[in-house]
Amino acid sequence: TWDGKVEALLDTFEGLVEMDDEGLLIKQVVKRLSDMDRMGLAPSQADFTRLVEEALQEEVRSIGKFERNGPTLVNLMAARGVPFKMVIVPGMVEKSFPPLIRQDAILLDRERKAINRFLNGKENEPLPLKAEGRLDEERLLFRLIVGAAKKRLILSFPRIEIGTGKERLPSSFLLASVEAITGKSVDFNQFENFSGFDRIPLSRIAATSPEEALDEMEYDLSQGQEKLTSEKPEALLYLREVSSFFDRGLILESSRWGKRKFTDYEGCLGSKEALGILRDRYSLFKKSISPTWLEAYASCPFQYLLSKIMGIEAFTEPEREATISPLDRGKLVHEILWQFFTDLKKERGASFQLTLEDLFRLVEIANKRFDAFEKTGVTGFPMLWEVAKRELLDMLRDFFHGEINETEFIPAYFEVRYGMRRHGFQESDISTEDPIPFKLAGKTINLRGRIDRIDLTRDGKRARIRDYKTGKVSAKENEFQGGTTLQLPLYLHAVRQLLKPLHKGIQVESAEYCFLKEQKTIPFEASQLDEKASELQEILQTISEGIEEGIFIPYPDNHSCRYRYCDFRIICGTWTSTLFDRKSKDPKARRYLEMVTEEREEAEEGEE
Repeated sequence: TWDGKVEALLDTFEGLVEMDDEGLLIKQVVKRLSDMDRMGLAPSQADFTRLVEEALQEEVRSIGKFERNGPTLVNLMAARGVPFKMVIVPGMVEKSFPPLIRQDAILLDRERKAINRFLNGKENEPLPLKAEGRLDEERLLFRLIVGAAKKRLILSFPRIEIGTGKERLPSSFLLASVEAITGKSVDFNQFENFSGFDRIPLSRIAATSPEEALDEMEYDLSQGQEKLTSEKPEALLYLREVSSFFDRGLILESSRWGKRKFTDYEGCLGSKEALGILRDRYSLFKKSISPTWLEAYASCPFQYLLSKIMGIEAFTEPEREATISPLDRGKLVHEILWQFFTDLKKERGASFQLTLEDLFRLVEIANKRFDAFEKTGVTGFPMLWEVAKRELLDMLRDFFHGEINETEFIPAYFEVRYGMRRHGFQESDISTEDPIPFKLAGKTINLRGRIDRIDLTRDGKRARIRDYKTGKVSAKENEFQGGTTLQLPLYLHAVRQLLKPLHKGIQVESAEYCFLKEQKTIPFEASQLDEKASELQEILQTISEGIEEGIFIPYPDNHSCRYRYCDFRIICGTWTSTLFDRKSKDPKARRYLEMVTEEREEAEEGEE
């Protein structure tokens, strides 16, 4: 077993090597290989040796003897005050050095101060403060590290975050260092003008010559650079024998750039097995689907393939974000407004009328939600969190003043779900787990979703739908926009079915996006839905056939994904627009492209 081999190796290691910090690290690394037993495969000696070597090379770094040979790798605390000829401090980015300093969510610093004042003069030790003074400690640590460099000091920071591709900000300590040297205050925009600034471009991925390579990978990369520069690519075919991935990489590149049609490598799936799986598992007629999923396909089929079918998610570190995410911002607003209107309806009945005093209730509910959310620890920088709270409160106040002037409609149902199981405390009395059927080409699509709010007139004969949005205005009045704004028309269809048994003869007049930030509503009239029924059918049919026929091409909206929120930009690469231009005449993608380009061109003409 893996565990048996690990135990035998560690017994020998402990008998031969005196334990120190590095020895303990080696033991921890090797011990983790015991988990390989879960795979149920017995290890050969060759496999075990190879994995031990790889694990140690990855985790354990060689450390030179202090002032004797090689570099000394130590953490900052261990190096403070010790003189070195040269000091290199990597990772000088915000939230890393200085680190993001947070209070204890269970016992805040102000509460600790109050307890300490109460216990003053008693034998008890005062409670340490978690945040106050920490920045001063980090500043002192940095000062000691800088002072340890006798001849040269190198401070470096990665501009791009590995894994996400997001740009990172240099540490404020770097700005302070430049100011100390030049005597001038600088900001992030002026930082690179400093004479001591040096940029190491990402384009250099290997040594300039094979002789300088440190390992096999660097050698191969260096050979690649050299042979491609000298226009001798055939000299790299030896890599076929070295790597099983090289051949597949060649096929990928030749398919992408050597063909004028979309291939499997650009999301156009053509194998019988793949198409069979798509029709059996992912057809619109096989499962319930939400309007936002349909919009996702219309926006970019490749994004739909990665997220909705393959289930790929971006690696996120919310605790490292500078401010709250758009998703959390929207969730907060929805929860606050749900609580606000639900409480009013319970207290005053279905025909309640807003008063100016209700604004205080709304603000109180918002502040309670903010306090609860703050305990999750994903609010970003404290100052930016305060700014975000103020923006949300301003947004809610403006929305309230618009609502108080409403005399025709009364909020009646909140967070109405259909085709979905109950999730969380937010619930409406007309919610149902049954999906809403939608007829398409003789078949039935089962729709699911969650509607923010349904309003009724006082006589209960007319209704409208409201959907809160906290982002920028992106919709057009009474437009499908190539399938990218299907929520309102499909909500109209769903609410007609939901209210029909409850309110006989009720007329669902419209559905509206309520853009709270800009205090603007974008309606979709029910009469327009009836007039454009065939157009909606055509859009849904195009999406349905696209999924079943494996059409998942990356679509760069307006030839640029720059302004679209997408987790998969790194996967697509920077060449998506160029690739799309080369292959946009492919007949397989014609129907999808006709759907999105015609609608969006009409919308752009309307703007002009």
